[in-house]
Amino acid sequence: MSNTAKELTIFELNKDDVCMMCQDCVFEKIAYSIFIQSSQECEIIAKELFTMLKDKYPKIYNYVLKLMAMRFNALVNILEQALFTSLSVRLNEFLKAKAKNKIISLSHEEIALYLSSLKELISRLLKNMQKDKLIKQNKKEIILLQ
Repeated sequence: MSNTAKELTIFELNKDDVCMMCQDCVFEKIAYSIFIQSSQECEIIAKELFTMLKDKYPKIYNYVLKLMAMRFNALVNILEQALFTSLSVRLNEFLKAKAKNKIISLSHEEIALYLSSLKELISRLLKNMQKDKLIKQNKKEIILLQ
């Protein structure tokens, strides 16, 4: 979250995914804030334990560097989209990515948080998409029509 209280979802972890986002563990003197929101149980490895493991088992360190490169690539892609792709295109792509059997069970506010936008803008764009018969909305879900 920025000092202006804006959030941007960089990536999501699904069951059995691994993420290494601790600057103290891998790189020294790199500071950033990270917010983790999870409905699943997460395991967090203490810095000291990770340092001992990476020193003793170089393959762990190589694996972590690959994970970090993958997450960094995701970050660059998200930032590129946020900077150079219109919100309507990002919204359309987001809906397609989140749809399960053409149904998205997210509120306008949740979508806005994912896309680092305002709920009102998302609602307006969804209303236009409904008018163009691209989606159908009811109280708790959005249904893709195409």
